[in-house]
Amino acid sequence: MRKFGEGRPGRGGPLQTFSYGPLEFHVNRALLLAGNRKKYRPERRRPDPEWIGAGIDIDPAHVERCDPSRPILFATLTLPGHPRELLIDGNHRAAHALKHGHDVRAIVLDLEDTLRVLGGPPDLIREIKEEGRRLGLLRPERTAGAGGT
Repeated sequence: MRKFGEGRPGRGGPLQTFSYGPLEFHVNRALLLAGNRKKYRPERRRPDPEWIGAGIDIDPAHVERCDPSRPILFATLTLPGHPRELLIDGNHRAAHALKHGHDVRAIVLDLEDTLRVLGGPPDLIREIKEEGRRLGLLRPERTAGAGGT
C-alpha cells in the first residue's frame, strides 16, 4: 500500500512512503540514495506480476500516463517468508511493462540503504539486521571494546 503524506521534502514534492505491514519505507529518501550512480546502476528486468502486491491500487489511466523509462525501485528485506526484494516505487511502471510486454529498468537498494529508509517496530528492525548480518549482507555489529590497541 502506498501512502502519500503531507510535507515538502527537498525539492518541494509530496512526501512519499510505502507501507508493507508494520514496515514503512521513506520513498523520497530511497530515491535520493538510488540516485548515487557510483553505487547503483539500473538493470533491465523482465517484470513479474508478483512484484505488485495484492494491496496495491493500480489506476489503469495512470498506467498509461506513467513514464516507463524511469527505473523502478526495490528495497532489500531479510525476513523469512517475505520477498527478498520488495517493490517500493514504480508499481504503475511495472504494470505498464506487464501490459505492453517490455522490460523495466530496476534499481535494488542494498540492505544497508534499505535500513536508512525503513521504519517499523524496533524488534522487527533488529530481526532484519540480525538476519542481514547472518547472510553477509551487513557488516558484523561492532561491540564495545572492539577495535584493538
